[in-house]
Amino acid sequence: MPRRHTWADMSRAEFVSMATPSYKYEADLIPSRATINLPSLICEICLKICDGAVETPCCCKVFCGDCLHHWLSASPVCPSCRTTLSLPLCKSPHKLVGEILGDFQVKCDFASDKALEGCTVSVPLKDLCAHCAACPYQDPLHQRRVPSASSTVSELLKSSPTKIKGDSTVKLTSKLVSCAETQGTFQQRVGKSSVSWVRQTTPRVPSDLASPRTRRRRTKDLADYRSAVSGGREGSKTQLASEIRSQSLEERHSLLKSAGLVPDTPGSGTTLAIKADLHLPWNALRKLKRWFKKFGLTLDSEGKTRQQIACALPFTILSVDTPLFDRAGDIVMAPLVHIENLVEAVLHYVNLHDEAGTLGHAWDVGIIPHNEIWVKIGGDHGGKSFKLMFQLANCKNPNSMSNTIPFLVFGAKDLPANLEATMKMYIAQIRELMQTQWHGKKIKVIIFGDYEFLTLSYGLSGPSGVRPCLYCLATKGDFQGASENEHAPRTLAQLQNDLAGFVAAGSRTAKAKLHNNVLRPCLLPVEPCDVCLPVLHLDLGIFPWIFESMIRDTCKLDCSLACHTQALDGDSSAFTDLVGKQAELDKLTDDLQTHELEAELNQN
Repeated sequence: MPRRHTWADMSRAEFVSMATPSYKYEADLIPSRATINLPSLICEICLKICDGAVETPCCCKVFCGDCLHHWLSASPVCPSCRTTLSLPLCKSPHKLVGEILGDFQVKCDFASDKALEGCTVSVPLKDLCAHCAACPYQDPLHQRRVPSASSTVSELLKSSPTKIKGDSTVKLTSKLVSCAETQGTFQQRVGKSSVSWVRQTTPRVPSDLASPRTRRRRTKDLADYRSAVSGGREGSKTQLASEIRSQSLEERHSLLKSAGLVPDTPGSGTTLAIKADLHLPWNALRKLKRWFKKFGLTLDSEGKTRQQIACALPFTILSVDTPLFDRAGDIVMAPLVHIENLVEAVLHYVNLHDEAGTLGHAWDVGIIPHNEIWVKIGGDHGGKSFKLMFQLANCKNPNSMSNTIPFLVFGAKDLPANLEATMKMYIAQIRELMQTQWHGKKIKVIIFGDYEFLTLSYGLSGPSGVRPCLYCLATKGDFQGASENEHAPRTLAQLQNDLAGFVAAGSRTAKAKLHNNVLRPCLLPVEPCDVCLPVLHLDLGIFPWIFESMIRDTCKLDCSLACHTQALDGDSSAFTDLVGKQAELDKLTDDLQTHELEAELNQN
């Protein structure tokens, strides 16, 4: 008994060659297919007559050997019944299948259709290849296969045989000639397919040596060809974008540069100008440089930019590591950056605003006298650093970021010891600045900042002291009682005397109230009367107090109305309910305040 043939160890080519004869053919070209069960001989993968047919054991369906090989390589299931399948289980169909396929009477590949005149002979499928090789209608214009898209007009015209006659050939030839003369495109029906014909000219000179007129004409030809291949204008845009994306970054940059669409490499100082104009921190500038690099633009390095800053400024900037205290009270080495000469820095920025014409805004509106220049000095802790800065109040928008110049920055908390260690270097310079004149105009120094910074800078104990006010010697009782009596103002001389008394008494914090709550030396040699009110922080404290006062007065009004209603109606139930709910509300308020106080104590 003959052994069943399998293909377990065969390659794809060997696998296909061992199957039935190759009769791959369009099923709709078989004229007498009603006499047989044609669907059973059509491959369900490519939907054509089986080529090198093989049979599956699960459903006994016949497929092309090549199609089934590719199918099982991607998915090991039967294409028809979805049963698990592998190549060794497949077998050759009965040789009768090949004989049936070979005896089919089929049309010639160059048969006539509605558009073109062609061969009218029908031959057995097994003899089709021999007939097509000797068929007198072997012409690209009559072939059922679509001509290559790269075929030129001249090649198609030269390949036309003299034997072919008919109106269709004459019409197509005239259209091709018209296309060659007008450089246009047109579509022609060839069999069951629609072919787009585009004129292609053989260039005599490359585009880099051609004239601008020739390059413009070639650009139009390429645009027409891309539109024809891509299926329209919108498809042409998508195709062009795909072509650009397929190129490397260097090729794209070179292409755009040769087209004059990429600016030259930014000159020295461009990075510094971008940083200064956009007020970018260093980390944002690094991200911007990486974004520019995607488009082939390289900015100056960070080190070079810092050197340019140092050379552009007429004053010296120093950077050192200094011992400071952290939150836990431990000494750490923290970075400290500061301007060596504050007076030179202030005069430099005054001159810059004067040259730009932005110095006299406050003079024009009458806020500042014409013979004075106001310089605001203040500090604030934000993030992980403390910054001491100055602003020119004569300019428009004096509190803006562009008008704020830091001159002292250190990476630590603004503790009293840290402020004393870093700010004392500027006490003499601030005094010198207050005695300096600019073109005959006096420079006046004003201090600004939040309440915590101001009390620390002037050596006061802050809100916990008996005399918490920065400007006068009023006590907490005077604030709570809304006293209208005048109180003695604080002065630099009075602060110095109180500090001397506090030190002489042993520097005991519990006795600070006897010395007007002065604990430390003053770090800013500016009179307290020249300190800006911390309006924001005052608002954060005043508005809740006003709201709570309104709630209390509203409750009193409700109680008065309830008493009046009880007197008129003689019903005390409404008044009793109101008093009970008010008592519950007061209890909830007290519990909430107690909880917040406990949480704050636990955090400290």
